[in-house]
Amino acid sequence: KIVNLDKIKIFYTNLFPIFISGLIILVAAQLPIIIFGILENYEDAAIFKILNKICSLMLIILRAFFASTIPQISGILNKKGEVEKIYNQRNLIVFLINLVVSIIIIMLSSYIKYYFNIDFSYKSLILLLFAFNVISICGPINELYVITGHEIQMSKIFTFSFLISLPFFYYLTLNFMIIGSIFSVLIFNSISSILLMINYYKKIGIQLFLPLHFLNND
Repeated sequence: KIVNLDKIKIFYTNLFPIFISGLIILVAAQLPIIIFGILENYEDAAIFKILNKICSLMLIILRAFFASTIPQISGILNKKGEVEKIYNQRNLIVFLINLVVSIIIIMLSSYIKYYFNIDFSYKSLILLLFAFNVISICGPINELYVITGHEIQMSKIFTFSFLISLPFFYYLTLNFMIIGSIFSVLIFNSISSILLMINYYKKIGIQLFLPLHFLNND
C-alpha cells in the first residue's frame, strides 16, 4: 500500500505541534508533583495536587465562556479590529469572574483544609490563583493559534518556555518546597503567556493583552 505523504505532512504541520504543546502544558502542571515524588515528599505532592485541581477551575471558566466565541471569531479573522474587540471584551468578563471565584476560594480555604485534611499557607493558595489568572488575562490564545494556522509557532513558544522554566522548577521546588513549586508554575505561565501574546501581535496584528487593549481604546 502506497503511503500518503500529504497526510503525513498534514500531521506534522498541524496535529503534531498541537500534541507537543498539549504535552508540555501537561508535564509542566505535573512536574512539581514528580519532583516531590522523587524527593519522597508525598505530603507536599498531595497539597500541590489538590490546590492545582482547585485553581484549575479558572481554566474551566475560561473555556466555558469562550466556547461560542472562538467559532464566531474564526469566521471574521479578516476583520482584525472586530476580532480584537470581541475577544478582549469577552476576556474581561472571564477575568472579572475568575477574580470573584478566586476570592471565594480564598474565603473557603479553611473548609478546604478541613475537608482534604491538609495544611497550607494563604500565600501558597493566593500565589497559585494568581498563576492561573495570568493565563486568564490572555484568554484561550492557544485556540487562536490553531484557527489561524500558527500551530508550529505555538509549539516552539511552549518548548522554549518550558526549557527556560525547567531549572526554576528543579531549584525552587528543591529548596522552597510547595511555595517554590508554585513560583515555578507562575514563571512558566508568565513566560509562555507573554511570548504567545507578543508573537501573535507581531504575526497577526491583533492585540490580545487585556490591559493594553483597553488602555489603547480609552
